[in-house]
Amino acid sequence: MTGLFRWSDATAEDRTALQSFSCTLPQVPRFKPPYRLPPDREWEYQVRGFVRSMKPPAPPGQMMLLGKDDLGLGAVAWTENVDGPTDVFIRVMALASRARNLGAGHADEMFEEMKDRLADRVEIAGADHLILTAKVDPRNEASRHLGERSGASVFAVDDPFEMWVLPIIIG
Repeated sequence: MTGLFRWSDATAEDRTALQSFSCTLPQVPRFKPPYRLPPDREWEYQVRGFVRSMKPPAPPGQMMLLGKDDLGLGAVAWTENVDGPTDVFIRVMALASRARNLGAGHADEMFEEMKDRLADRVEIAGADHLILTAKVDPRNEASRHLGERSGASVFAVDDPFEMWVLPIIIG
């Protein structure tokens, strides 16, 4: 772990920071023909909406993980058990706008912290495996690259999303 963020479970005191969290980059007009805005990245607005709707603390079967630094909230991960602690759906993984485009370290750290905490829950439950799944917009290159770096793969398409899976052996 690179230690870019201090990690903690989200609490009720974090709601204000979550409600103002921004993971969207402003659209900048091009100054060369054809003089138009770049394509919309609506998945960023969907993710921002999910983050802003979080109401910590996490209910049983969910995990709401926050990464903070000296500037405040920098990363958010939200997971939900599908069928016990070994089958987990990643609802949200988001980096604050200010933490984006700085290399993969911030996203990799968020993923590793989330995965380690989920693995601890699996061990406590006495199981030896973890299956992570997530829906990813195929235009979201950053999430796709993170999935590939982590060893995840696409197992289905749920238009317009790709369904990704990462099986992990614990122990």
